[in-house]
Amino acid sequence: MWWLSIPLYVLELHAAVGLGLYTFSLWDVHAGARARPVRESPLRVAVLIPTWNEPPEVLAPTIAAAVALQPVHETWVLDDGDRPHVARLAGDLGARYLRRSDRRHAKAGNLNHAFDVVQADVVAVLDADHVARPDFLVNTLGYFDDPRVALVQIPQDFYNLESFEHSRTAARDGFNEQSLFYRGILAGKNRWQAAFWCGTNALLRVKALREVGGVATETVTEDIHTTIRLHAKGWRTVYHNEVLARGLAAAGAGQYLLQRHRWGTGAMQVLKADNPLTAPGLTLPQRLAYAFTLLGWFDAWRSLGYLLVPVGVLLTGAVPIHAPLRSFALAFVATFTLQQLTLWLLGRGWQRPWLAILFDVVRLPSNLAATMTLFGRRTTQFQVTPKGRTGERPRRTPAPRILSALVGVSGLTAVWFVATVAGRTPLHYGVRAAAFVAAGWLAFNLHRRPIHQCGSDATTH
Repeated sequence: MWWLSIPLYVLELHAAVGLGLYTFSLWDVHAGARARPVRESPLRVAVLIPTWNEPPEVLAPTIAAAVALQPVHETWVLDDGDRPHVARLAGDLGARYLRRSDRRHAKAGNLNHAFDVVQADVVAVLDADHVARPDFLVNTLGYFDDPRVALVQIPQDFYNLESFEHSRTAARDGFNEQSLFYRGILAGKNRWQAAFWCGTNALLRVKALREVGGVATETVTEDIHTTIRLHAKGWRTVYHNEVLARGLAAAGAGQYLLQRHRWGTGAMQVLKADNPLTAPGLTLPQRLAYAFTLLGWFDAWRSLGYLLVPVGVLLTGAVPIHAPLRSFALAFVATFTLQQLTLWLLGRGWQRPWLAILFDVVRLPSNLAATMTLFGRRTTQFQVTPKGRTGERPRRTPAPRILSALVGVSGLTAVWFVATVAGRTPLHYGVRAAAFVAAGWLAFNLHRRPIHQCGSDATTH
């Protein structure tokens, strides 16, 4: 049936393009030489810690670790919350304190305001919950020996190993849902001069920022947006693939989905404001690298399609692929095996197939909503991901309606299939093999039960 065959063909074509961009991005994750360690630097260095509403127990270790860094530098706490107790905390720990009279443009505006006050050649930006290791500056400042380098980005890693994002093996290997991105994908962008700022754990050359008008304020993902402008002006960026700071991952499903929705919405805003596919000044490899990151948010529509195709087959008896069962089975098994082997080999151990599939479904509601903003005109405000004590148990979050609906529809479809096979419905499956394959596909989707992932502990499912 064409009405089912064509959508399935489009889904498979989208997957093939995604696999091609994945291969391009991860082909070489070891490009670029490490910088020399720097114990003394002629550069004026400042560590900036933007904050709004984070509690003192989150801020204190971040400030204390930043103050203790070598070489000589200043540490500034940029408080958008205008809180006297934060000013006292900063002073007690040896940091300087800066507030502003308004909160325009949220974090981006906070940083831009600081550039008018802080005298520095290079600034390191740490989110309020990211605690730097003692060698954070020592291992990264050397990259700025190259006067063309505007940005050095470092991986994000997390110390709350019981978070929603962490796997059951996290206590042993620290693996979380973002590991592939930070330890593999971003490292691969070095080869193409396409590594970008990820908001925290980064060092930036102030001169380069001033050349592009400061931190971009037109989107809620000011980091990648600013990097596009830096690349368009010919500045170089570096990804230093060594964990030199750890922060707080999203503790529960609510925080996780809020964060992903903000990131996805920002990606759509970037596509409208400074689309790297068409913006002047970028190289072709940079455009492809950005395409992999920004267009990846549309993978949610592919996931939705793969959840609905077996429903369409079983409810209508339509057959999207006409082929002998043996030929289809051989082609499918060979293709699927090669795809998974490719993902695993290129992922260098950071790609976990089961968790990847699981989180594709978990973040489906937020990603679908985010991509829809590409076609809207509403202005999205920056929302800080809530952070609290690491010992707090995350609250159970109600499952998003779309996931509940998908589980309900899939369950009813399974009942319909059983009833049809038993001759209890007016439908007759003309190609019974296709129906049984679709039933197996449906069972696999139901087995994932994404609705349960919105509970308090993702690592138990």
